[in-house]
Amino acid sequence: MMGIPVSKAKILGNPELFIKSGSDINLTCVAIQAPAPPSFIYWYKDGRLINYSQRGGINVLTERQTRTSKLVIARATPADSGNYTCSPSNSGEFIDLYYRSDGVIPWSWLPDQASVVVHVIKSEHRAAMQHETSASSSSHSWSLFILLAILIFGIR
Repeated sequence: MMGIPVSKAKILGNPELFIKSGSDINLTCVAIQAPAPPSFIYWYKDGRLINYSQRGGINVLTERQTRTSKLVIARATPADSGNYTCSPSNSGEFIDLYYRSDGVIPWSWLPDQASVVVHVIKSEHRAAMQHETSASSSSHSWSLFILLAILIFGIR
């Protein structure tokens, strides 16, 4: 099997995000194992290349040297819910599928991309929001517990 070195993509954070309607969607894609920084990192929503002019409020910042791309969608609505995918321009791998008797070697292009499912919700589910983390709520719980313990044992 012959091949060429390729980039692999990774979207930072959870594979599924819940965003409050009206908030911004912030996604960061990193091209890892890249032999060279990719020229572009493409973003897709539900398998379609994101068109910046259709909706407006969509910004992409790609840093070639750090091999990262940030997708920001301002003022998200439920219509922005979907499967978001990033794919570096030099991702994919040529692999040998099979050898034919005539010596021709057919190849297939297999893109290596990363995806995240985004749900834009109207209700207030604070624990599910992108900006909330379990670590911060856990530390708040411990702080409250310690404060209560001091008050209870300090009174006696």
